[in-house]
Amino acid sequence: ANSATASASSATASQASRVASESARDAALASQTSATASESSATASASTATTQAGISTTQAGISTAQAVISTDQAVIATTQATGAATSASAASGSASDAASSAAAAASALDSFDDRYLGAKSTTPSLDNDGNALVQGALFYLNTGASEVIGMYVYDGAGWLKASAASVASIITYEYTATASQTVFSGADTNSLSMAFTTGLLQVFLNGVLLNPGDDYTTGINTVTLVTGATSGDSITVIAFASFNVGNTYTIAQVDAALTSAASNAATIYATKTQLDSAGFNPFLLIGA
Repeated sequence: ANSATASASSATASQASRVASESARDAALASQTSATASESSATASASTATTQAGISTTQAGISTAQAVISTDQAVIATTQATGAATSASAASGSASDAASSAAAAASALDSFDDRYLGAKSTTPSLDNDGNALVQGALFYLNTGASEVIGMYVYDGAGWLKASAASVASIITYEYTATASQTVFSGADTNSLSMAFTTGLLQVFLNGVLLNPGDDYTTGINTVTLVTGATSGDSITVIAFASFNVGNTYTIAQVDAALTSAASNAATIYATKTQLDSAGFNPFLLIGA
C-alpha cells in the first residue's frame, strides 16, 4: 500500500513535472517567438534608420547646393546693386550735363535773339526782350517802299541799310500842305509812300532846308513840323538809302591797267604814288 501510495505520488509528481516541463517548453517557444519578432523589428528599425540616414544625406546635399545657390544669388545681387548705383551716378551726371547743355542752349538762343530781331514792319528801338539794342544787331524791314525794304544793321546810334535793295540811293517825296498841317506821312503827290531810315533824310519847306529837332521831328516814316505849315506850302523830304558797291577795282588792278595802257598805246602813265603826290582824286573825276 505504501508502495502504491508512493507510486501514485511519483506519478502525480511526474505528471506535475511533465506539466511544468510543457509550460517551460511553451514559455521557451513564446520567448523564441518574441525574440524572432524582436529581431525582425530590430532589422526593420535598422533598415528604416539606414533609409532615413540616406534621406538625411540627400537633404544635406540639397541644403549644401541651396546654400551655394544662395551665395551665388547674393553675389549677383551685390553686383546688380553696384551696377544700379553706378547707373544712378551716371544718370545723375547725365542729368547735370543735360541741364548745363539746356542752359547753354538757352543762353546761345537769347544771344542770337538779341542780335537778329527777325522780320518787322517798323524800325525797332529795343530788342525782342525789351532791352537796349546791341551794336551789330540786325532786322529785316518787310514793309514800305521797295527801295527801303531789306536788311538793316544797328551801328550803335541808328539803323543802316545792310543791303542794296534797289538802284536808287536817294528818294524824293513831295507834299502840298493844308492849313496848319504838321504831320506828313504816307503817299505823296506822286503816290510814293514815304519811308526812310532815321537820320538819313533832309526836309525842305518851300525849298528852305529845315533843321532837325528845331524845325521838325521824325517818327516811323513820319515827319512832324514844329510849326504848322500854311496851306499850299511845299514840303519836300529827301530820303537817303544805303547801298553796297557792286564792282570795284583794287589799287593793284588800277596800277596794272595803267601800266598796260602805257605800254600798249603810249598813253599818259602815272603810278598811284605819282597821282597821290599830284593830289589827283579819281572819284572827283568820276563824279564830274
